[in-house]
Amino acid sequence: MTGVQTCALPIFEKHIGNAMAALNDLPAGPARFQVAANMAENLAAMMGTSEDEKDEKKPQANFLQRTIGNCLGKIDDAEWRLDAWSRVCRAMLANSQADRMVVLEGQIFRGMPKSTNRNNETVQPELEATAITGLALLEEGNRKNREDLKDLATKVAESLKGKGDPAGFPSLAVGLYGWRGKELPPAWNNAKCDPEISGIVLARAAQGNTDAALRVIASLPAEVPESVRARVSLAEGMLASGKPDVESIRKIADEAAKIARGRPMFAMSILRLARVAERAGVPAELFKSLAASVSGNDPYDAEVRGAILLAGQARSIEEKQPWDAGTIDIKQWSAWSGKARLLLLGRAQGGPVGDGQGTELFARMGRLMPPVAAR
Repeated sequence: MTGVQTCALPIFEKHIGNAMAALNDLPAGPARFQVAANMAENLAAMMGTSEDEKDEKKPQANFLQRTIGNCLGKIDDAEWRLDAWSRVCRAMLANSQADRMVVLEGQIFRGMPKSTNRNNETVQPELEATAITGLALLEEGNRKNREDLKDLATKVAESLKGKGDPAGFPSLAVGLYGWRGKELPPAWNNAKCDPEISGIVLARAAQGNTDAALRVIASLPAEVPESVRARVSLAEGMLASGKPDVESIRKIADEAAKIARGRPMFAMSILRLARVAERAGVPAELFKSLAASVSGNDPYDAEVRGAILLAGQARSIEEKQPWDAGTIDIKQWSAWSGKARLLLLGRAQGGPVGDGQGTELFARMGRLMPPVAAR
């Protein structure tokens, strides 16, 4: 969406209201989480400057911010909500909404309690959301050579000190906190277990010290969970450092997919890796092997696979190379991702998208399109 004409703003807001009402009627589960995340990312991509708001070219940012929060509030699973937040962060940064993004993170995640994922592992949403925010700022700051964004990333990293004991941080928070290169708990240098290992790998890679990160990974047996997770952290750190060697990230992702294949505990880790690969510009073919490594049969795994394949479809469009979806088992696409894929292809081929003002994105839930944000 490039703008909303003045007369269309009330209609636009009405469509969003109808979409939110439809979202409320959907049963909780991974499909609703995906729909809510796509809505939130689309809304974040529609934010504009104060001048845009005054000229009524874009909806009011306060309205969009509030509705994004409502969308993410419909995602009951902490890991899916964090995945959605990562997507929202990039969309907001693309529209120069860094300060508003930091505020919104607090509104959504402040005080959110710890939970347990389906692997019986502890998830700390507040700490992980802060880390996602800081890493997104660092990535964007390095990509655009923006010192103001890197300074804000440092402030976000410092804010972690008030949210818990660094010795108990999850890996993303370890990575962001450790990226500053100081005040590391002594035990981190001799970490033997999750989450410190992945966090240290992320920190070193984000500092630009890929060799140190690789030495940590080389010390890990292939059968331990950190063998996969540390590789995900390495790719994330390389991207955050501003040195995303595309071929290296492709190789890292390929290794992680092979080690994770058939082990359902890594579904969300592989999805994180797919998000990094997409932003780094890794060739689309990789996403097929990433999706194939998530082999579970339940709705959770189906939506993870579908999200990975949608990322691959988006990459193929960016590459202007047709993606041979015929080589993908149709069962790998969930009902939501299969429909979203057709809509994504339709838009890429210049198909109809409604009234030309973006409002049809929210005309009814079943027709929600994949994100409009430029990738």
